[in-house]
Amino acid sequence: TDIRTIRKCFEIEGRGNRTSLTPERLKECARSSIGISSSAEVIQIKHLSTQIELIEEQLSEIDKKIEEFSIQNNSPIL
Repeated sequence: TDIRTIRKCFEIEGRGNRTSLTPERLKECARSSIGISSSAEVIQIKHLSTQIELIEEQLSEIDKKIEEFSIQNNSPIL
């Protein structure tokens, strides 16, 4: 977000209490606390996500094979 937009949120009319937090400090804190700042971590998470999806596909395929063998052999596994 543009710093001008954040500054508008900090504008207080009247005699209300002012905060010591500045728009610049808020933006700096948000940058380091929200999301992932390291591109290496982003890549690692993407790879882990892809790996999880692959494992789920493999498990689904194995489940189908077990079911097929169970039906072929008239097995009470299922």
